[in-house]
Amino acid sequence: MLALVRQHTAVSVPISLGASNVPIIGKGRTYDTLEIRERKCTVIIENSSGNKWTYKVGKVRFLSRNSYFINQEFVYECGAFILNQSVNSTILGKPIFTAGYDGLSFTIINITTPGVHSLSGHGTYSLWVEFKNSQGVFTIENVTYITVISDYPNAWETFFKNLFGRSDNPYSANMVSREGNKVKVDISNMPSPLSLRYVEILVDISLIR
Repeated sequence: MLALVRQHTAVSVPISLGASNVPIIGKGRTYDTLEIRERKCTVIIENSSGNKWTYKVGKVRFLSRNSYFINQEFVYECGAFILNQSVNSTILGKPIFTAGYDGLSFTIINITTPGVHSLSGHGTYSLWVEFKNSQGVFTIENVTYITVISDYPNAWETFFKNLFGRSDNPYSANMVSREGNKVKVDISNMPSPLSLRYVEILVDISLIR
């Protein structure tokens, strides 16, 4: 996905659902689901002037079910690659979000599809991923709050706490809070400029015959 954002290109990736054997053990057929869910994650940005920018973005979700391991799902959401197992989730690939003494930078990636939204069972499919559109970079001055509403709040909370708790920026991990599925970054005590880029990626699923 990152290559698409930078190079405005397209790629096709083969994905197998329901491998005949569970890895390592070599037995126990899996039953997998691949889906594209639009408008499932919300990002809200607010500034000191009372203005608000709201983005509802989609995600790609791969869910693996079997009898021998914990069911798990891999999700690409708003630029983050997330592993979710039961009630816990973690970010395997960080979103394009930086924080420094000169302000913040965030690339919001939206996933959309013109075709099938979900497939389950067994078979090999092609996941076609293509750069669709970008609004370019613009700056929002005096940002006070950044909120992410997600099905994986633990992953987003951990990411923001780790980022804002680093010594190479003026912020603090205490600026990050979580309530339910909502993770909020409160920088109202030091409003900062945010360089924002919004990108749309087109994803389609087709069967490889």
